Amino acid sequence: MCIRDRSLCKDSVVCAECKRRFGCKQALGGHMSKAHPGKSETYRKKKQLASDRILERTRFLMAKKRFYRELSCDYEKLAKSETGKEKLKKLLKRSRIRAIKKEISDEEVAEYLKLSKSTDNLSTNSYH
Repeated sequence: MCIRDRSLCKDSVVCAECKRRFGCKQALGGHMSKAHPGKSETYRKKKQLASDRILERTRFLMAKKRFYRELSCDYEKLAKSETGKEKLKKLLKRSRIRAIKKEISDEEVAEYLKLSKSTDNLSTNSYH
């Protein structure tokens, strides 16, 4: 909870950008987001981490699809059927998927994401 009376607050914090002083960290955080958007190192790290996670999830999905293609089976069809789910559990070879994942370049992931976004836009626009 942010303390309004600065005399009750042990430590005040200072904005690294404009040297303005605040009574608590929450107040500084609010100030940073409004007065200096995107300049917070913590915010940049969180955004980068979120971006990295999207890339890793996409890379993993691509690796799984390639793995099932190697096995000559359709991943989407298997995942939807009950017997397919059981079959998927048996077929899943984590070490092979990890190896495939390492083979997928950042450029391939970016292209896959670009294509999936354009496909999403086409499908949502067709219903309007």
